[in-house]
Amino acid sequence: MGGLGSKTRDAAAGFLPCELTSFVGRQREVDDVRRLLAAHRLVTLTGFGGTGKTRVAVRVARGVRHTFADGVWFIDLTQWRDMSPLSASASNLDTLAVVVGGMLGLRGGTVLSMEALAAHLATWNGLIMLDNCEHLIPAVAVFTDHLLRSGPDVRVLATSREPLLVEGEVVHVVPPLQLPARDDRVDAAELVRYESIVLFVERARAVHREFSVTAVNAAAVAGVCHRLEGLPLAIELAASWLPVLTPQQILERMSDRFALLHRAKRFVPARQQTLRACLDWSFELCSKPERLLWARLTVFVGGFETDAVVAICADDDLPAGELANLVVALADKSIIAREDVGGGSRYRMLETQHEYGRDQLHDAHAEELLRNEHCAFYENLVDRARAEWIGPRQKYWLARLSREHVNLRAVVGHCLADRARAPRAAKLIVALPVHYWWARGLFDEGRRWVDRVLALMPEPTTCKALAVLLASQWALAQGDVSVGISLLEEGEALATELGDPESLAFAAFIRGLSLMFSGQVQESTEVLSGALTTLMRSPNPNLDLRLHLLHCLAISAAMIGDHELAAACHGEMLACTEPVGEVFHRSAALWGSGLAAYVRRDLDATVHGITESLRLNRVAVLEDRYGTTMCLEVLGWVAGEQERPVREATLLGAASVLWQELGSPFASLQHLVGYHTVSDLRAREVLGATEYARASANGARMSYEEAIAFALEESGGNNSPTAVEGADDDPLTRREREVADLVAKGLANKEIAARLVVSVRTAEGHVTRILAKLGFTNRTQLTVWVSSRHQHRWP
Repeated sequence: MGGLGSKTRDAAAGFLPCELTSFVGRQREVDDVRRLLAAHRLVTLTGFGGTGKTRVAVRVARGVRHTFADGVWFIDLTQWRDMSPLSASASNLDTLAVVVGGMLGLRGGTVLSMEALAAHLATWNGLIMLDNCEHLIPAVAVFTDHLLRSGPDVRVLATSREPLLVEGEVVHVVPPLQLPARDDRVDAAELVRYESIVLFVERARAVHREFSVTAVNAAAVAGVCHRLEGLPLAIELAASWLPVLTPQQILERMSDRFALLHRAKRFVPARQQTLRACLDWSFELCSKPERLLWARLTVFVGGFETDAVVAICADDDLPAGELANLVVALADKSIIAREDVGGGSRYRMLETQHEYGRDQLHDAHAEELLRNEHCAFYENLVDRARAEWIGPRQKYWLARLSREHVNLRAVVGHCLADRARAPRAAKLIVALPVHYWWARGLFDEGRRWVDRVLALMPEPTTCKALAVLLASQWALAQGDVSVGISLLEEGEALATELGDPESLAFAAFIRGLSLMFSGQVQESTEVLSGALTTLMRSPNPNLDLRLHLLHCLAISAAMIGDHELAAACHGEMLACTEPVGEVFHRSAALWGSGLAAYVRRDLDATVHGITESLRLNRVAVLEDRYGTTMCLEVLGWVAGEQERPVREATLLGAASVLWQELGSPFASLQHLVGYHTVSDLRAREVLGATEYARASANGARMSYEEAIAFALEESGGNNSPTAVEGADDDPLTRREREVADLVAKGLANKEIAARLVVSVRTAEGHVTRILAKLGFTNRTQLTVWVSSRHQHRWP
């Protein structure tokens, strides 16, 4: 039943993993769990690893999400493998609060704590799915109990190999799949009625298209499923061998192996013996180099790419030249899963295989060496990203660093486990490009990392100074002014003590930023100009920092009416970035030129600069949500000046949601708040309370991509005033109405995908979102609704 893949964000539904393979059977379990969840606030699905607990839970969550006003949210706890497993300390609880709160978009103005998250959820109506809790039972139990007591409308659906033992918990054991009766006279036609057989056949056809259950192989197929006791993961692993083994050969190879394991592990539960046997069997069928690589790959968290494998896992036993082929071999054997990313491949390992492989490392010294190599690779990766950041590979590096975030987190955790390694953690944090943190709103996590570093590094160093100043910048961006200023003063003192030009320039940059954010733009202009002078005293001036300084200086200059200085700064930014294909700073320069034009009331130049910035951001697929949100803001102000109040309110509504998701309130930008306030009040006055609320809500409902299309006034988007004004009467976007029409005509998802020239997964996502928005559970209800709309008014 495995095969969960990437996660998809849906404003109506929260955050649930996509299902990369078909969901087989389990309808009884799904129905039972839904009934339990309707009556109880905490339901835990238990069972042995590989029974399909996560798949059942996700299917249940997907089916009930329309009943929760604040959505359904999936939290994968496997990435926190390094957290102390026996501790329910305040630190672990706060770490869980950051994970859960970050997923919910509840970053607020300060670093999240358990208490802060509980306060956020006091009036929250939603379902939190905590997946793979078994390695963190004490902490998760206390955490869950706290959430349920703090938020009366919060529900939790957990998966774990053992119960949480929290008051009010209801446990549902996920059983193996249905099996046919043991009978020598096996009817092939009858077999396909059983879930375990259906799963085997479906996964077999994924690797061997022509496979089917016949009179010749029926007994062997049934025998394999019986030997595996209907465990989904074990069945999938067995089916993956069909390109090289027949069902009868699979069955023969399993027999003796299982008998040995039953005798060797007498006191282990039978199902655990069975899955262990399946994994042992898969391990034995691998070549010696494949087994060794399987074990070494467990050093990764959340996925890996081939260059990382070569750098970390290669030695005399695993020559670098053979590793790429070995990785492919493990993917072919379903030990690891392959995903296409950025024109290449990325791999991940399911948790059960990960645990098994980790057991094969045996030697603690070898594991420590492997972890050190893992750290060294990612430190080098960040250094390479920083060196190539201002250039044509910027897009690649942002995407790569985003994919590697959990590995970077693991490196920081490993370094902070030993005081002697803390400086390495500090170096990694400050080496990551500043835009990496801002584009994705990673302020909470960054501040928590810095807090841990500072506790282990009492001595003054350049890395410590830069880390403190980074934390100051993040705090100011979140509106946590008092903490931000305190950190700034500490960073300034360290920079002064060290006398390092880059640290001093960075400190002056943050000081100038703090002045600008507080509305003191004249003082900000002076400080930022001085920071540029200081930076040039460095033997090797940091170009990324210089571009940040130019951007902020241009904004301050424009705000005080020094348009000549603002234009000079923007010109230098473009001169540095355009020839080398850099995008982030170029997009920022275009936005800044648009803002400067708005200050001097040149609306045409404003629209040109802001829309070019937005287009550049989207074309480069940078996912710079902070920059995008700033663009939506200014275009909203312009719409008001153009006497387009519906568009104005819609854009401000879309921006408000993104500010919340970023955890960076617009109120922290005092130099711009006045423009926002005027625009908001103007739209309210012109439209009236009802129309304003309608337009604002329409903007808030837009997806990230829809908001960009609306801002750019692209054809086919929901851009007309009439479309917006009817938003509360019609909750669907134009694209969703297209999909709804096709569903009503009887088209399946595959046919819809072909008609709209999108992937099947995208079509499935549209249908799921539509049903959730309308509170429907099936296509028939949607068809009736569409028919009714056509009879009355369908825009």
